Formats: sequence, structure tokens, C-alpha cells
Amino acid sequence: MKPPRAMVTPGVIPPSPAEYAGKAGGLPPEALLRHAADYGAWCQANAAKLKALEAFFWPASKE
Repeated sequence: MKPPRAMVTPGVIPPSPAEYAGKAGGLPPEALLRHAADYGAWCQANAAKLKALEAFFWPASKE
């Protein structure tokens, strides 16, 4: 039995910090913080998928 496709597909990685800055030149703190927040959300979503895969393949035994 295969897991659902959504469970094994990683999310779309956020753009690089430079893309948040636009043409402003340099990297303003707001752009860096926005990238960090998006990257953190991406990491958490992938971690949740990993936990779901673990539960799919190795369900907790009921004692």
C-alpha cells in the first residue's frame, strides 16, 4: 500500500531572501524576517508530513 501523494511531496520552497528585497538594494530586516517566517513554515509543514509518513508506515502499537 502506497501513502497518499500529498504525504510524500515536499512543499514549494520559499524564494531566496534577495527576492523579498526586490530592487531596493541590500537586504532590509523586514525582508529577512519575512523569508525566515516563510522558511520556518515550510520546514514545519515538511516535518508534519514526515510524522504522518512515520505514523503511516509504523503505526503505534495498541497495548
